[in-house]
Amino acid sequence: MQKFTIRQLEYFVAAGKCGNLTEAAQLLHVSQPAITNAIAQLEYAFGQQLFQRRHGEGVTLTDAGRQAIKEAAGSSIWDALSLSPAIIFLAS
Repeated sequence: MQKFTIRQLEYFVAAGKCGNLTEAAQLLHVSQPAITNAIAQLEYAFGQQLFQRRHGEGVTLTDAGRQAIKEAAGSSIWDALSLSPAIIFLAS
């Protein structure tokens, strides 16, 4: 069973939406290392790299990252977090 938090998922979605970890951190009013750590923990939980990191150019979702977004898109938890539009955008 994969163990992760709603906060980690929130940070994951924000990073995917922004395409940049610093911008995601600013959007969520947290530090950039908090975003980096949350993504690293999710990647460990899933056993796969969720983002391709491009030095100086941001991040893009890998195939595994896109699949994780699609699987999460059906979850009702996103409505509670008001993240449904971001999930739908990333899943498409």
